Amino acid sequence: MARIAIVSQWLLGHLVPALGIGAELAERGHDVSVLSPDSFRPLVEQAGLRFVEVICGKYPHKFMDATLRETDEIYKQLHPDLVLCDSALSAPAYAAEKRGLPWVSYQTAVYTSDEHLPGVKRVNERMRTIYQQELNTLRHDYGLPPLTDMARTRGDLAGLSAELHLMLFLEELLSEQVELPHGSQIVGPCAFEPEASAPYTMAARDPQLPNVVVCTSSADKPGYAELTQRYVEQALTAFPQGTAQVYLVADEAVANLVGSTPDHVHWVQSFPNHHLLFPHADVIVTHGGCGTLQKAIRCQVPMVVIPLGIDHIRLAERCEELGIAKVMRMEAMHAELLQQSATQALQDVEMKQKLAQLSGKVDEQRSNRRAADEIEKQLAR
Repeated sequence: MARIAIVSQWLLGHLVPALGIGAELAERGHDVSVLSPDSFRPLVEQAGLRFVEVICGKYPHKFMDATLRETDEIYKQLHPDLVLCDSALSAPAYAAEKRGLPWVSYQTAVYTSDEHLPGVKRVNERMRTIYQQELNTLRHDYGLPPLTDMARTRGDLAGLSAELHLMLFLEELLSEQVELPHGSQIVGPCAFEPEASAPYTMAARDPQLPNVVVCTSSADKPGYAELTQRYVEQALTAFPQGTAQVYLVADEAVANLVGSTPDHVHWVQSFPNHHLLFPHADVIVTHGGCGTLQKAIRCQVPMVVIPLGIDHIRLAERCEELGIAKVMRMEAMHAELLQQSATQALQDVEMKQKLAQLSGKVDEQRSNRRAADEIEKQLAR
């Protein structure tokens, strides 16, 4: 059996799908190691995979030289036969390329063509030119040739594999007919779903009150803290005591921002948790992360999507096009409007029918197997 190394961004939305694939590969007898910061050690080991600590790599586009050096040294020790690498990470892919190791890239967000990337086109082009220069400097320093595939100047595709690129999303979430990058395979939403991951018990259900799950992002991009604080505070105001049971999915940093909460609000800080919470939810309020949306589809739960970042907006619009969510912009959000939107989603029979039609297409275990099948094909070459 093969030795496989997995490298993810330091975000749960990127790591958890990769762990699902890794666990499937390990079950097939492969020796799977996950390069990760120590904070994710319990989750990696819970998946039955070997944990390898890394210090560098929190920011995909920063400190790339240090990340490449560290990753290269780990590859030297592990002798992997193949690397599964988050497509936003250039350094682990370059280290694999330097050592002649095959690597498979993966992305968890829905692919968007260059023409429909968020932002201003000329600014995007200028930023990609600057990034290309930085990447080629790094490549030159490590004896690698300049980039020839311009797709790899995109921040989300810097580690794109020339052989196999796994797209971990539901094909229906693509909002346009697009030409996918070379070697792409849409395998669907992968996930690791441990049954014992949440050391809490759902509150006793009041049949007269809906269960509202409010999800936050694990990303710490500039400005996200302030937006998340407002988002959560408005959500808690929208569902006061006596109107709903609220489950707030947030890490300790968000808890510190918001402070104390009423008794009907239940903090959920253990991860992963969506597969445990969503089957009991009546409506989900979310910033629009791809993993959250797909789990809601699987569980047939109506959503209110409030895009937190510019990268969430197009996906939110697609959910609205599909008729499976209500969408409001962050700048227009306030408690009264959120409460109205949630009530409309709860009462929208057509929305629930459309969710039911899509639900059967979301099967994380089947997606894990499809991804593992594709990886094994690469190993057999």
